[in-house]
Amino acid sequence: QDLFKYIASLGEVPCCLLGDLNTNEDASPTVFSATHGGHWQDAALLQHTRDGLPMENTCYVRETSRGSRIDHFLMNRQLAGTFREYWVQNNRSISVHCLVHISLEIEAISQCGKRFFLPKAFPEKETWEDPDAEAEKY
Repeated sequence: QDLFKYIASLGEVPCCLLGDLNTNEDASPTVFSATHGGHWQDAALLQHTRDGLPMENTCYVRETSRGSRIDHFLMNRQLAGTFREYWVQNNRSISVHCLVHISLEIEAISQCGKRFFLPKAFPEKETWEDPDAEAEKY
């Protein structure tokens, strides 16, 4: 919950939260409220809405496990507009977790603007003072 508050404090900037959360939205009130409150989108759910296919499990503790969907890619509203595709690669040769892939069109959220530089400190008096004492009179 603190993480979602911290990300919200950054303002209206594109952000994502991804990884093995060891929970799903049914078991976590925090993840449920984040994804159902309109501020965060689950990439798997966006893909399911788009293609109608069931959301795939991402973690299998044993070969005989039914599996669970505890690996997430959550996007805030600012980033969700760049979503293109989400898929699960069912190759678990290294871990009990499947690889989760997402495609985003981040060019859609590029920003441009002017950058202002802070002025440099004035140089020491010896650097800019004219060595001709008479020149300083005029």
